[in-house]
Amino acid sequence: MLKDALRHSLRLFAESDETPAWLDCIAIEDEDDAVRVVFPHAYFGAYFAPYRERFEQALRHALARAPLRIRYDVRLTGRRLPRGLSSATAEAMPAGDTAQDFESFLYNDKNAFAVAAARLMLRADAAPPLLVLCGESGTGKSHLLHALRQQLNAEVRVAAFSLARQGHVRFPWEDAPGAFWQGCDVLLLDDLHNILDNEQRCRALTACLDVASRTGKRLALALTGSLRRLEAASSELRTRLEAGLLIELLPPDADVRLRYVQRQCREWRLPLSAAAMMRIAGDCAHIRRLQGILCRLRALSRLREQTPTEQDVENLLRGATPRRQDYKDIMEAVARQYGLHADDLASDKRHPRLVLARQIAMYVCRRNLGLSYPELGRAFGGKDHSTVIHAVKKIEKMLVNDKNVHKLVASVAAKVEK
Repeated sequence: MLKDALRHSLRLFAESDETPAWLDCIAIEDEDDAVRVVFPHAYFGAYFAPYRERFEQALRHALARAPLRIRYDVRLTGRRLPRGLSSATAEAMPAGDTAQDFESFLYNDKNAFAVAAARLMLRADAAPPLLVLCGESGTGKSHLLHALRQQLNAEVRVAAFSLARQGHVRFPWEDAPGAFWQGCDVLLLDDLHNILDNEQRCRALTACLDVASRTGKRLALALTGSLRRLEAASSELRTRLEAGLLIELLPPDADVRLRYVQRQCREWRLPLSAAAMMRIAGDCAHIRRLQGILCRLRALSRLREQTPTEQDVENLLRGATPRRQDYKDIMEAVARQYGLHADDLASDKRHPRLVLARQIAMYVCRRNLGLSYPELGRAFGGKDHSTVIHAVKKIEKMLVNDKNVHKLVASVAAKVEK
């Protein structure tokens, strides 16, 4: 029905009564917030470009809807894209916390320009075509990219990728940048520093930037380190990046860090004293260290069922903390509670009582020591990290309803902290 109405409208805006051949090649889907036009393959856009203005004029007439948002895509059900291409909505960059938006990003005057520039990327009429964010780890570069991603997804076609530890992955613009940009309006790239010493990938990204410049597309990139790190890139890529808007995010000041501590304490209902919060904010130079300290204080609060004291805070900051405990201490404490030997917890024995004791030990080690899942797997006799994840999640659920497990975990935590 929609195509019949479109054929009639096209005749009104054309000099002949013939239906254009390209109309039967495309699929048109009337969605709630836009009309989606799907091309049969990634290279159809170049052929269709001369007819686009006439097509959109006819489509608006046929639907009698103003304003009308039109989205172009190159995916068809049951079809595969050419090798090296992916949908522009593919989530190759980790989705991140949904709370990572512009409103939750804490900053003061020294990073106000960087945030304003990132917000400007939301406006197609005023955005810089290329934004490059750099700065030390933990300054908020990825947070701003996730914020852009969340708001842009509702407006345009966004592709987001992390370049970290993906040496054997072929990114969609590397084989056919022109075809890639036909299905994408904005490209977000995190961890750019990981490819700056790779000549082949630098050439591919240079070609991607060239096509974006010719077609009016937008890019936002982030790399860890100062702007001088761009010197490691090829001269061709470096000069193109230097033509964009380069901004360095600076580490958060003490007032920003204090605001972060106060906000997390409110959200987690962690009633620290004002002196304790100021002590944490003053000692931790970056948000990530703040996150770690607050997570451990939250764990202590839950395990002990009491508010952490200022001495607890001081111990954590000085390193005389539960992190100094050894996982063997926790294994021995749990084993004693169950009348077992600590070596049994690292064995492959599977009887129910031993399995539960092992899972509790894994949970306490995870909460008290902050060990990663692979580290815990190795500590418990070479267990797979998925086994540790299952154990931690199981005990977390049992803590809600099983008072005996709750008391046992609290008792073990208290003993190893003495």
